[in-house]
Amino acid sequence: MRRRVLEYRKLGRTNLRVSILAIGGYGPSVYPDAQEVVKAVENAINEGLNIVDIVPAMERPR
Repeated sequence: MRRRVLEYRKLGRTNLRVSILAIGGYGPSVYPDAQEVVKAVENAINEGLNIVDIVPAMERPR
């Protein structure tokens, strides 16, 4: 099976190269199983994603 290669681009005026895909989500209260979240983020990083955006401030109001 042929493995896909993830594309990277320069971030603004920095020398940082970031993946064109990212993984993100709401805060922990939306994900009842923390192990599933950890596994998803680890898989994304293992596939080459280098942007993770999980911000508790984005949680839905209760």
